[in-house]
Amino acid sequence: MRHILTSFLAFHWMAIFALLAGVSAFGVEGSMPAIFFDLAGNPATGETFFPAMWTSAIFSIGFCVVAVLFLWVFITASFGDGTVSEDTEEIARFAFGAAIGSLTLLLLMRAAEPAAPFFTEIAALVAALLASYLAVFAERWSGLISTLPSRDDIRDAAKLMAAGAAYNSMLSRFSGRPGGNFGEDR
Repeated sequence: MRHILTSFLAFHWMAIFALLAGVSAFGVEGSMPAIFFDLAGNPATGETFFPAMWTSAIFSIGFCVVAVLFLWVFITASFGDGTVSEDTEEIARFAFGAAIGSLTLLLLMRAAEPAAPFFTEIAALVAALLASYLAVFAERWSGLISTLPSRDDIRDAAKLMAAGAAYNSMLSRFSGRPGGNFGEDR
């Protein structure tokens, strides 16, 4: 079963974080670099909070890493064999964790400043990431639940294992080897 929602959300967040990386690196007037220039300080008072160039570079690299992680999730979800593997889940958890961590760091840096104009936008992004995380893992868990064996399959497997154990016990009794009875030492 292909994970369509996982692929779509991974592609969506990959594009968002790639754009954030580009905007924080190259700048677009009135957007993300305004956050970094505001973090650098208030030109009217002369007080500085964080150096804008380094803050912009660090966040650009962080957003780029998150975009690559979401690309990795997109590729494994789109071109995988359709089964839920531990590697895919680990990559998705790491991608969502890195995304939420980078945005939370940005949110905390904005909270350090008295007038934070982008506070609600960043908080909305974090909330959207959490909702996407829940949607992706709900899709994966529903896929796991649908592949569980039925009661009849479990009952048949239990009968087969009991018949095999009885057969092995019978052979050990006929051969006279010790350990044929349950609970005896071998």
